[in-house]
Amino acid sequence: MRSHNTQLFLMVWIFTLYVTAIVLFTKGFLLKRLEIPQKSTCSDFQADGKFDQHGDFSQGCWTQRRFKQAVLLVIDALRFDFAVPDSKSDTAFQNRLPFLSRLLVEKPLHSRLYEFLADPPTTTMQRLKGLTTGSLPTFVDAGSNFASSEIVEDNFISQLTGLGGSITFMGDDTWESLFIGKFKKAFPYPSFNVKDLHTVDNGVIEHLIPEIINNDWHLLIAHFLGVDHCGHRFGPYHSAMSEKLSQMNDVIRSVVETISNETVLFIFGDHGMTSTGDHGGDSADELSAALFVYSPSQLMHPDTVLLNPLQKNYKTLSQVDLVPTLSLLLGTPIPFSNLGSVMTDLFTFEDKSPSSSYSVAVLKSIEALRLNSYQVKRYIDEYSRVSDEFPHQRATDLQSKLDAAERLLSEGNYEQLSHIQNLYIDYLNGVKHMCQRIWAKFDLVLITCGILMMVIAITSSVALVLCLNTTMAVPQISLTLNGHLKLIIKSGIFGLAFGIFAVLLHTPLRSNWATILFFLFALISSLTFLCKFFLLDKSCKFKQVSWESFMATVLMLFYAVAMTSNSYVVREDDVCVFLIHTLLLTVFLLNVKYTRTKRKSTRKWDLGVWLTQPLSRVMFIILIISAAVRLSAHFRVCREEQYPACESSAFAQSLSSLPPAQIVFKNMRYFLSLACVSVLPLGLRFWMSHYGNLNGSSAAVTYAIYGLPLAAVCASFYWALQALPDKTVDSLPVWQQVLLPRIVYSVFAVGIIIVLWKPLTVYVIHRGEKKRNSNSESASLEIHQDEEHEVVKKVFKKMKSNWKKPSNDFSSDSSVPMVYGLATVYSASYLLLVTIFILVLTILLGDGFAPAMLLLSVQMFFLLELYAVISHVKFRDSGSSKVDKFHDIPWSIVALWALMASQYFFATGHQATVPSIRFESAFVGFHGDFPFYLYFVAALMIGLNTYAGPVIFTVSLPLIIFWPYSRGTLSQQDGSNRANDKGEFLLHENEEKFSVICFRLFMMYTIFLAVRFLGTMVSAGIHRRHLMVWKIFAPRFVFEGVSFLLTMTIIFIIYLILLRLDKVLKNWFDQLVIKCHEQ
Repeated sequence: MRSHNTQLFLMVWIFTLYVTAIVLFTKGFLLKRLEIPQKSTCSDFQADGKFDQHGDFSQGCWTQRRFKQAVLLVIDALRFDFAVPDSKSDTAFQNRLPFLSRLLVEKPLHSRLYEFLADPPTTTMQRLKGLTTGSLPTFVDAGSNFASSEIVEDNFISQLTGLGGSITFMGDDTWESLFIGKFKKAFPYPSFNVKDLHTVDNGVIEHLIPEIINNDWHLLIAHFLGVDHCGHRFGPYHSAMSEKLSQMNDVIRSVVETISNETVLFIFGDHGMTSTGDHGGDSADELSAALFVYSPSQLMHPDTVLLNPLQKNYKTLSQVDLVPTLSLLLGTPIPFSNLGSVMTDLFTFEDKSPSSSYSVAVLKSIEALRLNSYQVKRYIDEYSRVSDEFPHQRATDLQSKLDAAERLLSEGNYEQLSHIQNLYIDYLNGVKHMCQRIWAKFDLVLITCGILMMVIAITSSVALVLCLNTTMAVPQISLTLNGHLKLIIKSGIFGLAFGIFAVLLHTPLRSNWATILFFLFALISSLTFLCKFFLLDKSCKFKQVSWESFMATVLMLFYAVAMTSNSYVVREDDVCVFLIHTLLLTVFLLNVKYTRTKRKSTRKWDLGVWLTQPLSRVMFIILIISAAVRLSAHFRVCREEQYPACESSAFAQSLSSLPPAQIVFKNMRYFLSLACVSVLPLGLRFWMSHYGNLNGSSAAVTYAIYGLPLAAVCASFYWALQALPDKTVDSLPVWQQVLLPRIVYSVFAVGIIIVLWKPLTVYVIHRGEKKRNSNSESASLEIHQDEEHEVVKKVFKKMKSNWKKPSNDFSSDSSVPMVYGLATVYSASYLLLVTIFILVLTILLGDGFAPAMLLLSVQMFFLLELYAVISHVKFRDSGSSKVDKFHDIPWSIVALWALMASQYFFATGHQATVPSIRFESAFVGFHGDFPFYLYFVAALMIGLNTYAGPVIFTVSLPLIIFWPYSRGTLSQQDGSNRANDKGEFLLHENEEKFSVICFRLFMMYTIFLAVRFLGTMVSAGIHRRHLMVWKIFAPRFVFEGVSFLLTMTIIFIIYLILLRLDKVLKNWFDQLVIKCHEQ
């Protein structure tokens, strides 16, 4: 088996170990709340005699129905303060719903405004689930927000349709995917395009009033999305928000003027939004929504109405409270899994006796609370039968409150009605709070197995690296790896056989057969490998660890341990910067002795001599890297916990969202972005020209000359287009809005094809051909002859002796061709690939982050230069070959590379929080919603935007291998003779060793990321009952897990690309040898 095939299989095996660990931990940590399939029915409380059934739906099930119809106007992301009047404020979102204030003042018995608190996570699908079932969402449900599945848990939609009620729906198409076939009429509109502020709203407005007038429904749902999309696109302070809220005010007025006296209207937001217009987390602004209730007929008893309806101390409700309230008002059973409490204000008025006393009003509300309480008790009792999660003492205390309320009510003690009412309310609130604390069931066995599997996977990776970190010959390394692979395959097959036998023999295991098989395969194969490595394998020995590697390991472990502290997770962006500076300083101090050189000078101190010393170059490089790290902090955004000490970067805002007062900053930012995106293709072109890789007309060379500048120009014009007023952009034809980004994507696709098909940028001149054509090309030949001496000092002067052919096969030296760009044959092609990725990710990130991407490139370049300079001065007196010198890539350089990848996760405008996800990136180059079969495209684009920094550093990882051979511009001044230097072509001549170096580098990089990920797993497991687990630790685990899986996938792909590049080079070289023989 060839060496690279063995390493490929070992890489797949290691990745299988990591994936198995992640799956096990995730299954144990992010379990969904148990869903009880039972449904409520009209006869639930008749059998035990507690309540009477009222008959059919026209009369009401558990109680007399109050209204025949209900209208739900869902204004997505309607934050509470959007609906609260404030005469002192002139922000874009304040005082834009004056009709609500007018109703509160003019009709206080018919209307009421509440603060409507959502349960996190504040994503639309989870909120709709809570608003219809009355249940509490789980954190893992957030992953379903963009692939919504039908709700099977009991809900008021199903209850109403089950009793013969009809529902008309219009708006956000998420409802249709959640309630398949439940709507008599439906007018759904795609919801995913956050750039589209008007399509959904205009469609709803078109059908809303006509459908109300039709009067063929019991429940009408209208879900508007414009406010939410406006927040995502511009934020709440933009003038577009004012226009959108004013439009909603007109809609509300029209509905109020149209509905009948037998209709109740609920206007509410499903969640709020942050100051930047995002949502998904649990900050106060995200959780706070508005609820406005109105009916043309009287809703409340006069004694329950506020003296001043516009006072500031509005009553606060939970969003799940809507479910029991709406159910009883329409006369349907409360859904079985509901944990909400009825809004008592709406059950204090009796139509038959409008002048009844306040005591009668309270008694009416107690009837609703009593029904509500027994529904919740039935749910808790049923849940307790299948789970022992509820604390016994807490459940007993709550039950005693319910019993006390029942006893006082049965005794006819009407003097204590308020106390009885409070007992029911305390019971309902207590149950909800108890469930909130234990809403997710953790499987400690799976959590522990996942952590242990991750430790085993990391240990196996370290063992493989140690096997490659030796001085033994390549054939012996290959023999050792082949032996390990055969043992892994045999033990893995045994593990699979054992798993199949266990699953077939033990029926309960069959439901999780795939997890069990993967776990046993991973566990047995890894433990067998480690036993052989530590006990039997004598060829793989531990090397003495340098202080540099030791410090890098200490910092890596510190990073992992820091994940257990919520303060460090919140300030992780600063932690990354600190670790980078610390490791840079360590590298400098521990390599000072190698960079000091003694040169003779007639002067005591010569500035020119000092500036050309390696020590000066290293200091200069480290200063540049440190400056870039500091500057990158200007592109970070803040998470909620960092305020007020942190201020989000103005570069994170889109150009169109900047106010007119910042026109100077807007113009300066655009031209800065234009300059930054232009530097990348120009810099690559200069580099390739300098090393001779820009000669000829090959596909790769042509692409570098024309393709990359075209992509940069299109990105610049696209950003200029986005800076135009929104109405101007929206009025353009769709093809004009998406053309420029699609050209960039096309250039990217062409570049990938070229890198895979014909990636070489070498240019060959056969001197024999020049002699035969001397009559017609004498002038150009003189130029080429000059270039032979002046430019191409890296030609094949020694190639002849390395071809392993007899010298007499060549008639003369004239048969040896001149080859331009051979010393950088790998890095030139690979830099082309890296630049392609940087450009396409820059357009996804937006113009504001173009400077950040330039800083990333500068930082990466100078880190490679630092490695090149230190490597050369370390081994300048060594007699070993370059391949042997650069075989052991320093652990400190790999650690710095990984730390910088983390740094640019934050420096590209992201945090490990749901609100920081930039969903608008899915529509760069696309217009409208994606069909279901193209959801992966949207997910891919959002993922690339989120993990742009880690993706670029992972794709660029092989440059660490190539750079010391081509060395880089700053490290060329040490006076070494490069005339006979083959550069990177040495790697091809040592193909097996090249494969070993690549595999070792990838394993080292994966180890660093895996150790950090292990830290997030341990912290999430330890803090699973922590107050901040779903706010801090769980999101960090999810973000780190996705990043780790994405990185492993990219590593596997780039390893295949390197194999392809080496194969193309081999074919080219074989053809070159044949042609030289023919001459």
